[in-house]
Amino acid sequence: MRKNSVLTLVWIVLAAGLFACANSVSTNGNGAALTSIAVTPASPSIAIGTSQQFIATGTYADNSTQVITDSVAWTSSSMNNATISKAGLATAVASGTTSITATVADTATVSGTTLLTIAPPALVSIVISPATITIAPGTTKQFIATGAYTDNSTSDITATVTWSSSDADIATINNAGLVTANLPGTAAIIASAGSISASATIVSSELIPSITKAVVKISTSGPLAAGAQIGGIDVTLNLPDGVIVAASQDSGNPAILVTNTGRVTASGAAAGTNTNILATYVSSSGAEQGQIVIHLVNPNGFFVGEFVTVSCDIIAGHNPVQSDFSLTGFHAVDILGAGIQGLNASVSVIFQ
Repeated sequence: MRKNSVLTLVWIVLAAGLFACANSVSTNGNGAALTSIAVTPASPSIAIGTSQQFIATGTYADNSTQVITDSVAWTSSSMNNATISKAGLATAVASGTTSITATVADTATVSGTTLLTIAPPALVSIVISPATITIAPGTTKQFIATGAYTDNSTSDITATVTWSSSDADIATINNAGLVTANLPGTAAIIASAGSISASATIVSSELIPSITKAVVKISTSGPLAAGAQIGGIDVTLNLPDGVIVAASQDSGNPAILVTNTGRVTASGAAAGTNTNILATYVSSSGAEQGQIVIHLVNPNGFFVGEFVTVSCDIIAGHNPVQSDFSLTGFHAVDILGAGIQGLNASVSVIFQ
């Protein structure tokens, strides 16, 4: 009985040893010891917000090699610049450099290192606004180029992109993004930065439909906590050149209360007698846009969606598009007055 127990113990020890050898990369299948680790790619550079997969390749005493990426311990010398996962995937966090090291856990003296350089965020796409315009020959319109980057940030790059027109006979555009319609027809307007580009469309036409009014609807989007409702919103609607709300005003008093004029009304989700609005119209002055500052309160609460409608006049000779209208200063609170995070506001415009 004792002999059988001893044999069983021997087999257990042998099996454990065989299992350890099979799952360790400190030696290969031939019993050759790990002598070095190479980390590739060597000395790469990536932009903030992007990732780089590293590969660890072990070299053994018999000159054989083996990919051991999943069996090493990965570390970054500066986690503030780049983090790295257990699988060797590094993610760039901030500009700078960091050493990426792969070490075999049971052979701490064998490791490999490479230097990772993190560059500023890289441009990944461009959006031109407005996407389509129709203007009369001899008139101009400003295009805006917005760049999106690897760290999910955006920036106005109108002044730094290269602007071009697909047909200079129909439309030309200067370095600042100001397009001039020439002959009637349709042309593409291109904004490019290196290999990244985007295009918009300009229609040069004598037959411009006459529009005299713009009905602007402002809506919220985003999640509300369970049981929560919106109790109040502050937002400023910025009006493009040639769009007004009050037909006349005292030049000495540029701000006009337009709450009870029918120009600013609660609508959609906020419609009803429980909603109170305080709206002030400030006309444009020089380079400053006209604005409507809106303060809306509903003590009973309302849900996400359209909440206010603004009726505007358009001065003859002006042809604004929806992207010319913008919002700033958006802030929402619940019925208890606590700020609501995660909501956004947007505009839609109906021209008449």
